[in-house]
Amino acid sequence: QNDPDTLERVKKIEPALIDQIKPIADDLKAQYRHPLAYEINIKRQNFTEKIVQQAVDYPGKGKKTFRDRLSDITMNPWTGFPILLMVLYFGLYKFVGGFGPGHWSIFSNPVFSKNMSLLTSRNLSKGSFPGRFCRTFLSTITASSPSGSAMP
Repeated sequence: QNDPDTLERVKKIEPALIDQIKPIADDLKAQYRHPLAYEINIKRQNFTEKIVQQAVDYPGKGKKTFRDRLSDITMNPWTGFPILLMVLYFGLYKFVGGFGPGHWSIFSNPVFSKNMSLLTSRNLSKGSFPGRFCRTFLSTITASSPSGSAMP
């Protein structure tokens, strides 16, 4: 390639080889249309592509599953953003804000209130809660609720 640095190194190491290397380099230049560095890189790339083709198996474009189609729809900004808004509205606002307090509290209040009342009354009698204020506050709440529980 007539690289001056390489020629200088070869002259230092083996000065007799310079006369043998120059005709080989000139012959190689004549055989190729492009510079040798470019031709070498193209050969490397072709060799690498052959190795990759043998080593990697690319899946064919078969029928898309429901999960793949759903992923494509939700990842697209034009369809995914409205879907996100619907999930946030119906999933969080309506379900958690409406169903949770309306229906879940019907079940949880009697169970929770009964257990909380037993827990606080036992611990109040033992003096397990620290401080006079805490014991007075919890005993007031427990005594003032209609069912005798800590929950209204």
